[in-house]
Amino acid sequence: MKPLWRWVTVAVALLVVFHFGRRALFPDNEALIKRRLEALAGAVSFDARQAPLTLLANANAAAGFLTPDVRVSISGYGLRPQTWNGRDEVRQAIEASRSVLPGLSIKFPDLRVNMDADGQSATVYANANGRAGGQDLQLIELRFTLRRIDGDWQVATVETTSTLH
Repeated sequence: MKPLWRWVTVAVALLVVFHFGRRALFPDNEALIKRRLEALAGAVSFDARQAPLTLLANANAAAGFLTPDVRVSISGYGLRPQTWNGRDEVRQAIEASRSVLPGLSIKFPDLRVNMDADGQSATVYANANGRAGGQDLQLIELRFTLRRIDGDWQVATVETTSTLH
């Protein structure tokens, strides 16, 4: 009877390892999108002590997360309405922020991903918190639209929302 229990225990252990290993090696689209947006937040964030070439490289890296025809529209929250169209214009805005702000840290602590039926696009609702120059920024609610292009999830639109869904 003991050998049977050992085999059952080994089989259950292998199933658990397979399940979690598969999820780590082959994450679902929701996990990929969350990682992608967290990496974007990291690329947009910067420290005032960073070298200028590093700041430029990070701005270019951030632009790599965007579709060529991306549209970013920010309004409300006491901000002057701003709209940037196209990857190059957004990259230039990111570069300009580095000359105006003494540092910026952006985080998306809660991301809600809604996959479209086609599996090639998704809408993500997020809170964006941050710090600029040591001061906390007002919480901003954002809606991202992402498209899967050549196997990568890229941001097609970003806009502020009045309430999270």
